[in-house]
Amino acid sequence: MVKQTHNNFETKASLPNASASLVLGIVSICGSFIFGLIGLICGIIGLVLANKDKKLYFAEDGVYSTSSYSTSNAGRICSIIFRVNYLKFYTYENNSIIIP
Repeated sequence: MVKQTHNNFETKASLPNASASLVLGIVSICGSFIFGLIGLICGIIGLVLANKDKKLYFAEDGVYSTSSYSTSNAGRICSIIFRVNYLKFYTYENNSIIIP
């Protein structure tokens, strides 16, 4: 990726899936309380996209902006929060796993 200059400031490229991973992470949290299956699908996809962005950010150091990495990391955290909520609520109801 080529750094673009605008008014003597260098702007770095954004990670390709940063916004998508954040949106899917938020939808997974909301979906975990309303529809478990929709939240599960969005959470898994959001986590995969965030992990791809993390690998890409560290593979090409200095090319991508730190704000897009933060956005992708927030999506990753939201997807992880979903997984904890999903395990806590849905497996607790079935008495297969009890998480205090």
